[in-house]
Amino acid sequence: TSSREGIPSPFRAGRLRIGPSSDPSFSLGRFFIGRHSTVGMHSILCLAVRPGVVGFPDDGSAQKLAQKPTSARQQQQRQRRRQLFRRFGAIFIVFAIIVYCSQRVRGLPYLYLYNTAFREQALVSEHVVRSFNSPTEMPSATSVGNWSVGNWSQPCSFPPDSPRLVILFALGRSGSTSTWDVLSTLAGRRNAVREETGNNPQSSKEVMRELEESSVRANWTMQVLCHAVRREKSAGAAGIVGFQWKPFHAEWNHPCAVAGLKAVATSRDPIVKGVYLRRNPLDVMASDVRHRNSKNSEKKISDHCKVGDAECLGAHSKAAAGLNLSTGKDLLRRLKWSQTTVRGVRDRLSSLKIPYVEVAYEKLYGTGRYAGRDGESTEEWMRVFRHLGVGPQKGLTMETVRGAMTLAPTTKKSRNETIHNFEAVAQTLTGTEYEHYLVD
Repeated sequence: TSSREGIPSPFRAGRLRIGPSSDPSFSLGRFFIGRHSTVGMHSILCLAVRPGVVGFPDDGSAQKLAQKPTSARQQQQRQRRRQLFRRFGAIFIVFAIIVYCSQRVRGLPYLYLYNTAFREQALVSEHVVRSFNSPTEMPSATSVGNWSVGNWSQPCSFPPDSPRLVILFALGRSGSTSTWDVLSTLAGRRNAVREETGNNPQSSKEVMRELEESSVRANWTMQVLCHAVRREKSAGAAGIVGFQWKPFHAEWNHPCAVAGLKAVATSRDPIVKGVYLRRNPLDVMASDVRHRNSKNSEKKISDHCKVGDAECLGAHSKAAAGLNLSTGKDLLRRLKWSQTTVRGVRDRLSSLKIPYVEVAYEKLYGTGRYAGRDGESTEEWMRVFRHLGVGPQKGLTMETVRGAMTLAPTTKKSRNETIHNFEAVAQTLTGTEYEHYLVD
């Protein structure tokens, strides 16, 4: 046929014509042409419909070409070309559907695998926060709450005697719950810390999306802190009040995240201080595997164990049996991503001149190469308190620190005892820039 009605001008240009309907490839070409304006695949369509496959030169030689005898080899080559075209066409169709849906369906459901040093978990759309039955009760696990930016947008002003405002920057499985437990207790009164920016990448993404449409997007961090102060004020005096921010890489660079950090950096009354808690990524991955195993057990196990809860600790110890980490290129890729996240947090906080202190889980709790070195552990805790300007800043002992803990470590084994395939992990990391993670 010389042309078909409805074909856009770019496809009628030059000497390109659509082939006869008997051509097996014509139905696919017709699909793309009929759908190109809806999906926005114009450039792909130009590549999909090409001479020699679904078209004939416009010089009157179509009949000659059809009558020209072909060899078996030429027929096989044509058949192979048609098969390839159909396969690539199927890929184009799938891609077109994805583009169409992503442009028109907000929050397209998908399974997103992410690691907090590559912590793999299926994401949910709920915003998970820590909730408590009383102001002095620390949680044994996180629970699902109804989060909304609207909770922050109400007018709020800081009282004149506000406690020290703190943002705890820490990813999951880094000891953030226990660390805030100790800090708030020794600073004055144990209180709640909520994961206001979401507890996984997807919920964090939803928070940022809601902030885009909120009236408080430019200073939402100060709004969160103000409402936290008001909430804790009703329960009595507290030394520190704040929230936890999990700095997932993509959301950390979101314009609303940057705006929130700038609001913190420019605030002078009150001043907000940051604590960046990080942990050896090998321990983070091991902890995550252990907790995933515990959730897959017959009896559900809480994320945290209270001090003295032997049954809970025993269940976690059982879940840790035979724990294996990835090795080879996959492990190196995960550690590289972990380092990228750490550098991203440091660079952003430093460039905005936000007053913060960076601390290591291993040094605070005397694990890894700091095992048995209580003097260095207490100095690390006091370094945090000196930065905050509250709490014990000299003469602190680990007995006092442990006495302030309501949550017990879910494992006391060394890294080479916890990780079943530690030798394979060590073989992967030896001689690389990540070798120090084996002993840190």
